[in-house]
Amino acid sequence: MKKKKFAIIGIGKFGYNIAVTLAKYKKDNEVIAIDKSKDLINKITSFVDNAYIIDAMDEEALREIGIENVDTAIVSIGENIEASLIIVMNLLEIGVKNLIVKAVNQLHKKILKKIGVTRIVEPEEEMAIKVAHSLVTTNILEEICLTDDYSVFEISAPQKIWGRTLSSLDLRKKYGISIIGIKHGNNFKPNPSPDTVINKDDLLLIMSDAKSIAKFTN
Repeated sequence: MKKKKFAIIGIGKFGYNIAVTLAKYKKDNEVIAIDKSKDLINKITSFVDNAYIIDAMDEEALREIGIENVDTAIVSIGENIEASLIIVMNLLEIGVKNLIVKAVNQLHKKILKKIGVTRIVEPEEEMAIKVAHSLVTTNILEEICLTDDYSVFEISAPQKIWGRTLSSLDLRKKYGISIIGIKHGNNFKPNPSPDTVINKDDLLLIMSDAKSIAKFTN
């Protein structure tokens, strides 16, 4: 099986964490780190397959390291919107098809959409949303944002549903939520059947919008 090749451009806090996390799956992935800061590259070198001290605003420098061969490039530049946009334009010109770009504000996000970037992440906004959801919704342990409206939530099973089957609860009809998995101890059951019984210590993976999950848990 061919390894997926990822390039992370900008090894600040966000880029560093992405690079280190991807590097944990070296069996399946090849990870390249790119930054013009020698200090930042030195911090990441031991985790990744290759690390380059170059200015990614230089299209020729990107070509020299073979950036066209990566499956996905993640652009994680800090507050410098101009640098981010120049790097994105370079990658598009070179022919990198799959781009994930960190946006620092709504203007940045709007411009990225205009030039054809389809996957844009806003770490600070997403974290703010998660914190807000956790404040108004009880039992949430984790949240993975899928779109602006929908997330996958991991929650402790509320007491009101202990000992009942999914079919008797009919959660999709009553609350508009879908249980896509159940954790019980070290066991995980994906796509649980209608006759599955919810136990006291179960953790539920639920796909839902924020209002529906709040209504269900509260």
